[in-house]
Amino acid sequence: MSIEYDTVKYQIGILKIIYELACYWLGSVYVQTDDTAKLLRECVWDKAESIANYEIRGQIGNAQGSPIGAMFSKATDMHIGCLVQSGNDLAIYVRVFNTFEGTVAVSSHASNFVKSQDTLLRAVVIDPVKGDIHEGDFLEIMRKFT
Repeated sequence: MSIEYDTVKYQIGILKIIYELACYWLGSVYVQTDDTAKLLRECVWDKAESIANYEIRGQIGNAQGSPIGAMFSKATDMHIGCLVQSGNDLAIYVRVFNTFEGTVAVSSHASNFVKSQDTLLRAVVIDPVKGDIHEGDFLEIMRKFT
């Protein structure tokens, strides 16, 4: 079976999910002060012809078995969102069903959001069939679905 879809609209849709998770997990300070938040918001609301018109760090495409997605081997037909940190960069990974995924840098200022030396790692897995939502610490959620 072949399904046609608008690649620009689905990329903007995935980017919107990533932006909304960043707002949810990082809070109003992120929305009000972070330069990357402003960039992502402009791209989503601009209804751009392509996200390539913006300097967004990351990629959005068909699910191809990214390393983060592979860690959730028992969540194949579920929605996944993860906030990960590398140095002072924060990124969000999203997979919708087992079809589309994206990883996008959401901030270059992790120190603005980390309260202590703890690493800021979050995850959510949503089972759209059962309506179950599992959200919390990245490692805790990952262990449930590995």
